[in-house]
Amino acid sequence: MITTNDNTRAIRYYQKRGFNLCNIYLNSVNEARKIKPQIPLHGYDNIPILHEIEFEMLL
Repeated sequence: MITTNDNTRAIRYYQKRGFNLCNIYLNSVNEARKIKPQIPLHGYDNIPILHEIEFEMLL
């Protein structure tokens, strides 16, 4: 599962359910904006959207 760094609700949700943080892709949203320019600069709580955070659950 991947979310952006501004989505603290999702980060909390997945950590509470046993998902492990496995990767952080620094400044990856800037690259995504080249393809999808409508991605906002700021997200929840006015946090700049910059990075993608990847979680995994090992079964």
